[in-house]
Amino acid sequence: MSPTLALIALALAHPIGAAGPVASAGKASASVAGPLRCDRLAPEPTGFHARGFGMAAEVFPAGSRQNPGDGPRVYMYEVAHPGLRWEVRATRRWTVELPWAPFPREALVSTEGHVVLLDDDFEANGAHALALVGAGGKPAGAYRLSQLFSEGELQAMDWSDCGIHWRNGASYWFLLDGAPRFYVVLGGELALELDLATGDLRRGAVEEFPRLQAVRATPWPNEEVEVWSTSLRFSSITDLVGGG
Repeated sequence: MSPTLALIALALAHPIGAAGPVASAGKASASVAGPLRCDRLAPEPTGFHARGFGMAAEVFPAGSRQNPGDGPRVYMYEVAHPGLRWEVRATRRWTVELPWAPFPREALVSTEGHVVLLDDDFEANGAHALALVGAGGKPAGAYRLSQLFSEGELQAMDWSDCGIHWRNGASYWFLLDGAPRFYVVLGGELALELDLATGDLRRGAVEEFPRLQAVRATPWPNEEVEVWSTSLRFSSITDLVGGG
């Protein structure tokens, strides 16, 4: 079986709507799929920040500086305005070792400190394509690709030896007024809703989510976010203030 076909088989191993978030994700065995040809670089320390730079999450791979543990570690900071001197004035809110491996490919940070982790990696087995760390630093759950999409939807997506690229063309939204929610909108029609308080997931057509529809109709909405990342290969807030 080719690596790509094996990836689809692994991602579809659990039917859509299968019970609840998974607390951890096992690793796919390379021997199952044969030699992998994914040309992604090994994970390196990476920072992700919220709109306006007021909240910043720094993620360190297992066994790297500031992280002697066995899983990726996230440090969350509240960051004050740097002023004309570009000073680093940051207060640590929390730090946590993630129960999901390997290293997440991307993350989004809300202005209140929620972290939504995104992945499409073959090595992750599709087991934590979408995961949440709450604003207090508590992992709230992770979802398999097969919990997010039907078999037909997955087969229609772009895929490679690196993974199923389910996030191509996606837009992301944090709605924090009232009941806090995170949304992924794909193709302008399908929406995934993540309850930021509980980690519960709901999916449906965009029109099934009136709050999301109203915000999307607003010109230049601040609720729409992107993956804003910074390489921490050489330095980080955590290096300045000390880890642990």
